Amino acid sequence: MIMTWQFILFVILLKSLLGAGVGLAVTAVLYRAKLTPGAFLMGIVLGVLGFLTGASLSGWGGAHAYFVDGKRMDQAPWGENLWLRNRLADNESLISVFMAFLAVFIGYLVVRQISVARRTP
Repeated sequence: MIMTWQFILFVILLKSLLGAGVGLAVTAVLYRAKLTPGAFLMGIVLGVLGFLTGASLSGWGGAHAYFVDGKRMDQAPWGENLWLRNRLADNESLISVFMAFLAVFIGYLVVRQISVARRTP
């Protein structure tokens, strides 16, 4: 498959849209009645950043795959242990969604802690 810069840009855009969707969904569940445009924007940004971080982590895992007869090998012939990298590459979508959820949740906890600290006398 030929990788052009247009195709790579399309894939990044698609993953960004998926991350924004996860961020919006998690933000809507966490904030419920206290939704503001700022909360939605924060959810979108953190969701995209988390999703792209998970996708790049999985891409790093898949970049050094070693195949024999169409099967990923956990041990490379040069002695490198590829078990963790193979698991990261195999679970790309799960890792990406989890990282997006985690980023939005941590952002929610930070904003909540700041707002609670302002209310205490």
